[in-house]
Parts: sequence; structure tokens; C-alpha cells
Amino acid sequence: MCSEAHNCSEHNAWVDTWIHLGHLHIEGRKMSKSLKNFISIDDYLSAQCTSAPADDFRLYCLSYKYHSSLTYSLTRIEEAAKLRGKFERFFSSMRTAMSAC
Repeated sequence: MCSEAHNCSEHNAWVDTWIHLGHLHIEGRKMSKSLKNFISIDDYLSAQCTSAPADDFRLYCLSYKYHSSLTYSLTRIEEAAKLRGKFERFFSSMRTAMSAC
């Protein structure tokens, strides 16, 4: 199933374009179920390591080139949370400035 793309038509077409993305690392090794060094999405979200874990993980991923490997750590997620806070404060101040006009 992973090699088919669903396009809401009567048939599923084979994917003809692939993109290689970098690997996610944890503790210096590629995150892998077989190595038992992985964190499930449910575990990550339920840990509530930040106030907006999904947004912070997205921002963490967006901080790197799509083809580079990422090293997961709570420190890096917390850095993304701080960056999200800066964006939120900036957009809040812009909304305030725009409403004053």
C-alpha cells in the first residue's frame, strides 16, 4: 500500500516520483523500531513536553533541510518551542499594530 497514491478516483495510481528524506536519529543512531530506540507519535503527544507539541515538532522539522538527517531530543523540541513563542509574540504585536491603524 505504501507505493500507491490515493487520488479519490476509481483507481489507485502507482507513485512515479519519490523523494528521499533524511533519517530521524535519537541517541546518536537512526530511530528504528527494530533497535527499540523510537518514540511513537502517541507517546510524544501525550508527554506534553511543550504547550504545543505538534506545532513544535513541525517547526523543529522545518528548521532543517528536507534531505538532512534530524537528531531528536527534548532540548531541540524546546528550542523549537522558544522559536514558536517568538513568532507568536511577533504576530501578536503585528495584529495590535494593525488594529491601531
